[in-house]
Amino acid sequence: MADLYAANRELLRLAGMKVVDAPAMELMGISIIPGPRVVLAPNFALGVGDLLHKVSGGSMSPRSTLIVQGPGDIRIENLDLNGTLIVRAVAGANVVLKGLVVSNKGWAIEALKEGRRAPEELRVRGFQLVKYEQRVIEFSQPGSYVVDE
Repeated sequence: MADLYAANRELLRLAGMKVVDAPAMELMGISIIPGPRVVLAPNFALGVGDLLHKVSGGSMSPRSTLIVQGPGDIRIENLDLNGTLIVRAVAGANVVLKGLVVSNKGWAIEALKEGRRAPEELRVRGFQLVKYEQRVIEFSQPGSYVVDE
């Protein structure tokens, strides 16, 4: 996933968003950049041109997580993200996030503690994703929406 996050961070930078990488951390002898974590579902933007049309400006802190999903037309203008934001929109929903500021505890990658019992999938990775707090903006009905808080 780290490569996917890195590729998506670069796409957001191409769109003019200031994205600051977190300092590298070592997990099980492997150096990773733990954030920001960016998941852009294929039904959000099919390619670079599509993404450049849907995202402009803004900033994202190193500890942020951004997840954008759904076949709806979602546009992100000057998002200021310091935490976790999940955006979902159904087909027929036209959504503009305009100057939205999101600040919350977010999600964090935390190394497993020595001797602690954990499921096998966590032991293999050597870390867990702890979900402290997030903001979810979901549009479940077609229509036009502007979020400009």
